[in-house]
Amino acid sequence: VEAVDAGVDAPDFAFAAFTGGLLSPAALERAYKVLGAPISNTLGASECGAIAAGVYQGQDVAPGWTGKTMPHVTSELRGQGGYDDLAYGAGKLAVKVAQPLRVQGYFGGASPYDDDGWFETGDIVTLDADKTLHLIGREDFLINVSGTKYAPERLEAALSRAPEITK
Repeated sequence: VEAVDAGVDAPDFAFAAFTGGLLSPAALERAYKVLGAPISNTLGASECGAIAAGVYQGQDVAPGWTGKTMPHVTSELRGQGGYDDLAYGAGKLAVKVAQPLRVQGYFGGASPYDDDGWFETGDIVTLDADKTLHLIGREDFLINVSGTKYAPERLEAALSRAPEITK
């Protein structure tokens, strides 16, 4: 997208695939305009693989990301209504997947799954009756980049020390 914006000829795409549930509506719109192709995106957690998938074709999307849950995923909202200031009926997403798709645990820690096999993703979502998932935000406000989690406060502190950054 950056290269095409800079003047490089865009190849012909049938579609473009992105991973990461927090891809913003602005980023989806920009990629769609620049590449001229439907944008396929997946939402997932490294603990249990892909949770949902969607395609952006220039239409308006809910904040964050919108897509269908995968057939192998059982999902439920927890704390529903506790996030109505973000979106009516929003709650925390919990998912259950088959045992072979689950990580066995974290180094030095316990399994991320409860006794019934549920994993709380930390994502704040709404979930339609047809299993369309609308990602609104994160419960913990951490930024996850290639499996490494960054607290926004630490990034802000580091940036505020850079002389090029002004408030």
